[in-house]
Amino acid sequence: EHFFSIFLEKNIHFVALYPFRPDFYKKMGFGYGPKIYQYLVEPLSFPKGPTKKHLKYLTIEDQQQLIDCYNRVAAKKHGMFLKTTSEVSFIFKNIENYVIAMEQQGTVQGYIVFSFKKQSDDNFMLNNLVIKEFIYETPQALLELSTFLNSQADQVNRIEWNTQEENVHFFLGDVRNGTNQLIPSVYHASAMSGVGLMYRIINVKGFFDELKTRNFNGVTLTLKLIVMDSLLVENSQQLIIEAVNGTINILESGSYDVEVSIDVAELSSLIMGVVTVQELFMLSQITVSDEHYLQVLQHFFFVIEKPTCLSAF
Repeated sequence: EHFFSIFLEKNIHFVALYPFRPDFYKKMGFGYGPKIYQYLVEPLSFPKGPTKKHLKYLTIEDQQQLIDCYNRVAAKKHGMFLKTTSEVSFIFKNIENYVIAMEQQGTVQGYIVFSFKKQSDDNFMLNNLVIKEFIYETPQALLELSTFLNSQADQVNRIEWNTQEENVHFFLGDVRNGTNQLIPSVYHASAMSGVGLMYRIINVKGFFDELKTRNFNGVTLTLKLIVMDSLLVENSQQLIIEAVNGTINILESGSYDVEVSIDVAELSSLIMGVVTVQELFMLSQITVSDEHYLQVLQHFFFVIEKPTCLSAF
């Protein structure tokens, strides 16, 4: 409650946290963010490109280049926080970290922060490479950095990559994790997944007022949104949202086409694009007064890109 009051006083309507227990914070009105996928693949699973001539190791003197690259990616990618100087300094101050970058025409276009993890106390040559941060602006930067990882085949056993990108298995070669486990009927064990970052709207009306500059996919619709919030009682709100060609306005009263009832946790995940109206409806997490409007609501709330967050806080 203190956390909420701090940000409500600052006129901030949307917050995020990492949960010590997801189910606990779910009951507190926080909605799930994107899953993370932990791949454990052989180095040769990373594609080998035609060159790695633009690669170089970065030092703390190059930290501004790293910040600029990261922040350019963050500005274009839904859900990411901008990186601070102190965050970058921590990367370079950790003596276990290595930073390799793809630089072209004096600009860093991608980089990997990585370290090594011992796999045996008896054999110092058995190590895994652990990717701590993998940022790339262009396909060329990704492929050149991938070429570096591919070249580690004689140095490391496997590469651990934690990513929120759902479809990197299209990029990698052999995505199996080495367990040889089969999931019925014939699905090969690859990435382990986990839930973490959670989102919460703490002022529903204030949040939708901020979204008046966003286009809701060109949809024309008037809906009554009933939001339940068991913790922040003042946030249990009913809004009539009028959308004309995707531009919304909040009405004090009037008629509407459809009524939607939803808990603030699911609304927070929905509005961020983590889950869709159709999925929530099938899972009994949303109530719609007229099911004929499901497709329109699906289109209204649809977010092209799921959120990504690489920041630790």
